[in-house]
Amino acid sequence: MLLLAENVLTNSQDTDRPIRILDICSGSGCIPLLLAQQGGGRIETVGLEVDDQALALARENAKHNKIDHLSSFEKFDLFEDDIDALRAKIGEFDMVVSNPPYVSSEDMRKIKGTWWEGKYALQGKLKGRNGKNAAINEEAGQVEEEGEGEEDDGLSAFRRILEIYPTFLSKSRPDGIPKLALEVGAKQSPPVKEMFSGEGRYHVTKETPRRFSLSTPQLETGDMVGTERSLWIYEESK
Repeated sequence: MLLLAENVLTNSQDTDRPIRILDICSGSGCIPLLLAQQGGGRIETVGLEVDDQALALARENAKHNKIDHLSSFEKFDLFEDDIDALRAKIGEFDMVVSNPPYVSSEDMRKIKGTWWEGKYALQGKLKGRNGKNAAINEEAGQVEEEGEGEEDDGLSAFRRILEIYPTFLSKSRPDGIPKLALEVGAKQSPPVKEMFSGEGRYHVTKETPRRFSLSTPQLETGDMVGTERSLWIYEESK
């Protein structure tokens, strides 16, 4: 996201207004808050999130970082809520970004140990998304059977984003910035690129070495390094 913020700031210098970015499936707000913070007043963000606890935390994080005037959040169910009503409420944007739930039903059944996200943060196509986070804190990692939806291949959120994201794009958006930026699972780049193949040209970023701890002097490589994890999609003519 730091690279994306740099791209936006570099390629929108001729724009005499803040760049508006819509984040779909915001969770606790990491992506829109980072973009707004890095923008220094030149980037404004709106985040969409279905889960009440995550939504409250995102708003709290915006206030804590003193950027709630630049970054706001709306409750929104990607699969069930009215797109046109939301568009009328929040307006148009220069870019749409998303790190959506992309764990498949099969992989969910294989997960061992503990995670701290609610299940709605991991898997997209679930029934009964009523704003109650499923498995956090002391009960993290316990998948509930009640309310589970149909089988999900991990791509349901991407299919829905493909359907709706053009609704939010401004016709006066800057030429040089991506219109859509997606984070994908470790093995999902090929099917997602195929899914969005008619949307324009894309730029791919790969997983790079990282420190797992600030006290670790060297970068850890790990199995994920080199995998395609982020797709930026531009208008074909740009």
